[in-house]
Amino acid sequence: NHVLFSTLARLSHGGYDHGGAPEKLHFDETRLRLPAFLFGLAAVPMLGYLVATIGYRRAGLAAMLLLALHPFFLRHAPEARGYPLTMFLAPLALTFLVKALRRGRGVYWAGFTLSQFLLFYTYPGTIYLLVSINGAALFYLIARTSGRDRLTQGARWLASNLAAATPVLFLMTALLPQMAEYMKGNRAHGDLKATWIEDNLAHMAAGVPWFDPEPGNELIGSMSGSPPMSILLLAAFYLAAAAGIYRLVRGGHLWIAATLIAPYLLMLLHAWTTHTLLYQWYSVPLLPFLIALVALGLEFPASFLRDVRARTLAGLGTLALALGLYVGATRGQVHVLRSRSVEPLRESVATTREILNPTHPGVGEVITVGFVQGTPGYDPTAYFFKPEQRDPAGPEKFRALLARADAEGKPLFVNLAMPGLARAPDSRWPTLMAMVDDPALFELHARLPGLQQDCTRYVFRYKGKAERVGESAP
Repeated sequence: NHVLFSTLARLSHGGYDHGGAPEKLHFDETRLRLPAFLFGLAAVPMLGYLVATIGYRRAGLAAMLLLALHPFFLRHAPEARGYPLTMFLAPLALTFLVKALRRGRGVYWAGFTLSQFLLFYTYPGTIYLLVSINGAALFYLIARTSGRDRLTQGARWLASNLAAATPVLFLMTALLPQMAEYMKGNRAHGDLKATWIEDNLAHMAAGVPWFDPEPGNELIGSMSGSPPMSILLLAAFYLAAAAGIYRLVRGGHLWIAATLIAPYLLMLLHAWTTHTLLYQWYSVPLLPFLIALVALGLEFPASFLRDVRARTLAGLGTLALALGLYVGATRGQVHVLRSRSVEPLRESVATTREILNPTHPGVGEVITVGFVQGTPGYDPTAYFFKPEQRDPAGPEKFRALLARADAEGKPLFVNLAMPGLARAPDSRWPTLMAMVDDPALFELHARLPGLQQDCTRYVFRYKGKAERVGESAP
């Protein structure tokens, strides 16, 4: 899962020494995030260069600015996963392909080969991008070339794909049995619903869902809260994208227009026909292509002016006006993204203990427990309980921890997310959650809202009185 990022993160994190300081974690978040952050930054000029390479320099500037200001991009660009890498590598691959098909030089085909391999090696979910890019390339070769040129360029295209696929087969074939086993489980299955598409189109336009995913969470915005303005924003955004598609087709770039829109349609088609579960962030690698279309559409009206100076000024003025309105409409969400954690894991752990360093001798002065969405990265000393079906002795072990907290006079905290899952009729932790919900035993110590559904953290503090624990069991 996101292998290339994991490799780069390990290299970036090498040499870190916490020095035994009690307030330091056993890892450095900045070092781990650095590769993602750098690739996220690089994705901005890379997208601009792609649009300029296609032939639209002013639209390239618009694409850079719009991507840099987009809340969905700001949410995922610094995330310690492979998504920032894909937002850089997808435009890079298409740029190399455009240059290779136009000029036929080996260096561009080599760049296309490498970028394809890195894209898939980073995240196999980019298969929709790769299929679309290569399908469009094949269409270009059939429709735009002939004779010896078609034969030569077709051979280079085929060799490029074979060269990209070979290391993938060597490095990732061993993962197929694990993938097949994972796909058998319920976690990988789900029906694609219209509500998911509505939410995702809202995310791709403004970085927030259409429907409120977590009522009562003051930090998660939703577009349905202000329908007139939201509909206006969505209409303007996707009308600009449609204008961008028309502009490409009108300019003789049908194959590029198909490349930019096909990955999203392929993703939806695959999910619908195979009942594959989609998460909102699966569309993140496709965001730069959508932004490119919107940028092309924003600058389209100015392209009808004959005078170069007037065309430039009108294009820049339209861009400034559109970006100003967009920033105004999304500033609240951007502020939250810049000031709050998506999932406040570290913050929740910090409410339970002052000593965060698991190697510090005083870390055992507090007992922490988790059983739904635990915090092993930020609190590796916490006791994590498996579902009771897998560990029937779990409730008894939990009671023993409460008794130990009483005997040793130590505070005990339960740190979890998604408590509704643990309270559901088919809960995997029915006894443990019933004990935590017992007001005679626990009190809510902290609630830390997250910026995504099911990311809000709940911290419960044990009140003591271990002799009453047995009364809470159902």
